[in-house]
Amino acid sequence: MSGLHEKSPWDQFTILQRELGTYSPHLLAKSIIIAGNKSDIKGAFLNYEEFKQRTGLDPIMVSAKESEGLEHLVLKMREVVIDAPTEQQTDASSEQQ
Repeated sequence: MSGLHEKSPWDQFTILQRELGTYSPHLLAKSIIIAGNKSDIKGAFLNYEEFKQRTGLDPIMVSAKESEGLEHLVLKMREVVIDAPTEQQTDASSEQQ
């Protein structure tokens, strides 16, 4: 979310989503976690707010340098993994359709 790159964070996200969909549309149906790194850099909060407004998503802001937001990110990762259907559940629901 630092804005240090040529493309804005929301443009990078859009490009990534398009690439994932081209590679495998199945990937777009999976849960995602968006982590905005370098939240310690000036302007990151403004990019964060604009990202939320443009995408409707709420990224987890982290600063690896300052070790901020990492615990929240790890907890969210744990939540998503625990709530994710197992491969057997996914296979079973596919067979029912």
